[in-house]
Amino acid sequence: MDLKWPRMNLRQQLLAFLIGFSLLLLGAALWSYVLSAERLERYHEQLAREVGLTFFKQLILTRRWNALHQGVYVPVTEALQPNPYLDDPQRDVKTQFGQSLTRVNPAFMTRLLSEMAQTESGMQFKITSLDPINPQNAPDDWEQQALEQFVVGGREHVGVVEEADRPVFRFMGALVTEQPCLACHAQHGAVLGGIRGGIRVSLPYEPFQDALQAALVPLRVGHLSFLALVLLILWGSGGLLWRQAGKLEQLTARTRQLNEDLTETARVLDAQNRNLDQAMGEAQQANRAKSAFLANMSHEIRTPINAIMGLSDLLLSPSLPARQRDGLTKIRGASRTLTAIINDILDYSKIESGTLELDPHPFSLDDLIGDMGGSFRAACDDKGLEFVVERAPSVPSILIGDRLRLAQILSNLLSNAIKFTEAGRVTLRVEAIEQDRTQTRLRFVVEDTGIGLDPAQRGKLFHAFTQADVSNTRKYGGTGLGLVISQSLLERMASELSVESVPGQGSRFIFEVSFPMAEVDAGEDARMSARGPSDARARARTASGDPGSRSRPLIPSFEGCTILLVEDNALNREVALAMLARTGAQVRIAQDGAEAVAMAADERFDLVLMDLQMPVMDGFEATRLIRARDPTLPVVALSAAAMADDRAMARAAGVVDHLAKPIDSATLYAALSAWLPPAAAAAADQDEEVRKRMVTGRQDQTPAGSSPDAAAGPESKPPAAEAQLAARLVEQLRSIQELIAQGNMRATEAHAELQAALASLPRAPGSLHALSAAMRRLDFAGAGEAIAVLITELSSLAARRTEPLGGESGHTVAEQSERESVT
Repeated sequence: MDLKWPRMNLRQQLLAFLIGFSLLLLGAALWSYVLSAERLERYHEQLAREVGLTFFKQLILTRRWNALHQGVYVPVTEALQPNPYLDDPQRDVKTQFGQSLTRVNPAFMTRLLSEMAQTESGMQFKITSLDPINPQNAPDDWEQQALEQFVVGGREHVGVVEEADRPVFRFMGALVTEQPCLACHAQHGAVLGGIRGGIRVSLPYEPFQDALQAALVPLRVGHLSFLALVLLILWGSGGLLWRQAGKLEQLTARTRQLNEDLTETARVLDAQNRNLDQAMGEAQQANRAKSAFLANMSHEIRTPINAIMGLSDLLLSPSLPARQRDGLTKIRGASRTLTAIINDILDYSKIESGTLELDPHPFSLDDLIGDMGGSFRAACDDKGLEFVVERAPSVPSILIGDRLRLAQILSNLLSNAIKFTEAGRVTLRVEAIEQDRTQTRLRFVVEDTGIGLDPAQRGKLFHAFTQADVSNTRKYGGTGLGLVISQSLLERMASELSVESVPGQGSRFIFEVSFPMAEVDAGEDARMSARGPSDARARARTASGDPGSRSRPLIPSFEGCTILLVEDNALNREVALAMLARTGAQVRIAQDGAEAVAMAADERFDLVLMDLQMPVMDGFEATRLIRARDPTLPVVALSAAAMADDRAMARAAGVVDHLAKPIDSATLYAALSAWLPPAAAAAADQDEEVRKRMVTGRQDQTPAGSSPDAAAGPESKPPAAEAQLAARLVEQLRSIQELIAQGNMRATEAHAELQAALASLPRAPGSLHALSAAMRRLDFAGAGEAIAVLITELSSLAARRTEPLGGESGHTVAEQSERESVT
């Protein structure tokens, strides 16, 4: 049967609440009274126990004094007769005056004191044991239970019993055998420290009960008074609520009507939300399509730009006529501008989709500021502007943060400052506003004396694809994305970009960023500052033609190195071959991934430049197969696939670096320097015609299997000293591993010592250059991977014993076994 509670109105609910709460208060008061009464009763029982314990201790002291004196002689009277249970020939004596004395031992004294206490105060003492000498000391049931507890380790027993129809509180303590007691009780089997029985103290319990009842009276009065007061307040408040209940019922009816209206509104909103979800799905699909379109367009645009930039770089020569040189310079500048626009659009797309992330690492702020000066000072000189860099002395040198994104923000601000300033100066100012032992907060200011902004223009400053004024867009150019990207990057750094500007007087762009500080000592700080830019890629940008740079890139020498170039586009192959020819490296060509995998299996290469999007087999799969066969062979992506997903897929495949087309020659040379061993001397100032290799096609390349080592003949096996040196180097590498795992910047100092030791090896391992590049960038994760490979190579060298092996290839057995073991 389905039972339903009757529906109650508000007043009925209020009445039910008052009654229920009153009953709850009554129960709580009763429970509190019971608990308090129990506490009082326990208190009085404890008080009775303390009294009994006090008398017990006094009896023990009396007995101990008696035993120490071997009993006490007292006159014999009618009230005090000799102890019939004391079997001692010297129990009774007579003085010289004829007075009869009897000796009172501790047990007899206890009984005498008990009789006296019972007569005077109703208390009673009794000594008893499980095997009493005196039958009068035989235990009753309660005492029997106490004595049994003493046998198993107990020391006291308390309780309330009825004696002669009145309550008596009993305390019984264990009687421990002491040294004086043995004089009499040793013959009865007593041992030192043993339990011979117990002494029971009986106290009249009526005084304690009377005190308990007296204490309960105010307790009852207090609880009843409190309960009456609370009920009075409760029912008084209930009366007020009763009068308001009628009004609330009216409001309830109105609320019910409103709820019905809201239900209908919610139904409408739910339908609208479904439509919005559908629209959002379509928008996400459109966004994915946009991302795919941007990726495809980026790839298609970067490919011809790569040819334009590469060929213009190759054609530029000091011997060209001024007009031709000026035209090529403008072509190169326009190509770089177009590349920057493409990069801005891709960054803005990442910001819109929320996929742009920061990559914090230790970096040198001095190097970054130096890069900014090297990049923009020449552009200021061209416009007759003064370029000023102000760095406060309190600004630390080594920080932890995303150096690339910070440089991007400063580059955007400095480019705008130079662009919109016709006379005066451009200033970059860095100062510390807060600093402690673990982090610092820096303020960056870019100030110019340019055209300035009015309030209306400042309001549109951070809108995408807009500038302060449409006329400015026509006059000065630009996509209007630079400040939007900078603001978004600063938001990810928990900061924001603010602007102060007066039309006709100039502008000040300000932002503040907090950086954790790397743990380096003063000496290490100085060494890092002295080394110059810690990021080879940053140095390449400075030297290769960022805004204001006029110097041609330094061309490193890689004579003796063999590079495999994997590229399906003939024009891109031609550009890359020409750039690589300047370095003196031998270049082999593969036109797709499958051909590259076959060549890497048959020949020995020092580095692979890999395009990613190719027919037959793409660069991702080719990289995986090559790295699976030879984990120490560095593969550098050289591709127009520059989206974040492409970079992530390339890293997952095993690519050690990623160069996005269009390729700048200085950037390419910097990457090669990070992964290839340098030649004995730099070739920056050598005649390019003498050093250039005629590498126009695969048929002109070095035959498969040949190497610079072939002409030198077979290698000899390493001597014992070299093997011992390799073993010591392994120990140094493990020490550096521990420092890197701790995040200790002293790893850089240990790496410098390691390089000096490795210089004594006849042939430096290939992974040493990867370690050096990672340490220059303070990339501890990459350094850890390179150290693991180095330990494997050096351990193999330490244990290797080889014999010369002639043949066409010219490689020793040691080299072949090393490559096989690494694979």
